[in-house]
Amino acid sequence: MSRVFIALPVPKRIEQRLIDIQKNIKVSERASIKWVEEGNFHITLEFLGEIGDQEIERAKEALKMIVDNYPRFELSLVKVDAFPSLKKAGVLVVKVDDAEGVGLQLRQDIHKQLKELGLSDNGRRWKPHLTLGRAKKLLKLSQLSEMGIEDTSWMVKELVLYESFLTRSGPIYKVLAKYDLNKK
Repeated sequence: MSRVFIALPVPKRIEQRLIDIQKNIKVSERASIKWVEEGNFHITLEFLGEIGDQEIERAKEALKMIVDNYPRFELSLVKVDAFPSLKKAGVLVVKVDDAEGVGLQLRQDIHKQLKELGLSDNGRRWKPHLTLGRAKKLLKLSQLSEMGIEDTSWMVKELVLYESFLTRSGPIYKVLAKYDLNKK
């Protein structure tokens, strides 16, 4: 069994911007936060959980068919935020804008197809974001909403099926398959 999820990777220049934001938060917040490491930033579209090799192959085939119908699309960093809220911050994130709605439609199509195959029961509403870090205890971070992010956009060119290994020092991600979006 493998712990598997589907995500949109981010380019190096966006990853560098996220690392800069982490550094700014580290200076302003002397809290105990487990930061996402360089190379691990992504936007999760669907978490499949623990699945076997046959299910992974079925997911790969479904993703190949779905992605063939999608053009590349633009996403933008919007603002620093937290889940469940800035007053009770457990997960520090940067919200992402999917202005054209292509990311949402892609996520919905993936979810629908995987649900039909019995590979997903995650019915949560998709909130596009990039995780910066997880607080070891809930924090009150009202000043984070004032931390500006210049409009940093990028073109999403691929979707990735990852396997995740949880370790004491943090997750390790292994690429199981990559799917290029059409250049339409």
